[in-house]
Amino acid sequence: MRASSYGTGVGFTLLTEAIGAADAYLWVLDGNERAISFYERQGFALDGATKPEDVGLERRMVRRAD
Repeated sequence: MRASSYGTGVGFTLLTEAIGAADAYLWVLDGNERAISFYERQGFALDGATKPEDVGLERRMVRRAD
């Protein structure tokens, strides 16, 4: 079911409604290339910070408003 939503713009719309173009940071599970690519397209970049979680290593992504 989830895969049927890929590429529909739902993620972009939700992100835009939630934070707009503001400075922001988030944590993404290491190896989740689909999520990392999505957030990179929205202006986020990995900043090198990591934290271990029960599900695996998480990596921080940040975005600075222009």
